[in-house]
Amino acid sequence: MKLLLEKLKLKLIFIYSKINAFILTIMVLGIIEIGVYFDLLISMMGLLAPELAPILIVIFIWILYKGIKRLYENSKNHKYFFI
Repeated sequence: MKLLLEKLKLKLIFIYSKINAFILTIMVLGIIEIGVYFDLLISMMGLLAPELAPILIVIFIWILYKGIKRLYENSKNHKYFFI
């Protein structure tokens, strides 16, 4: 049981690090690139899964919000690296 919990913990850390990398990528690309990617994301969702598009758009906006919030908090504390 302990081994299973340890594996789950490692998977969650891996997923969290991927989300952090995605948020960092969004912030580095800048506002214009975000608009391009958002447009591309909407068009891809319309083609692949139109019924899931609203849910995926909300998730994308939530990730974008978290990234901007983290950028703001890090600029207040003068931290520019993400943990």
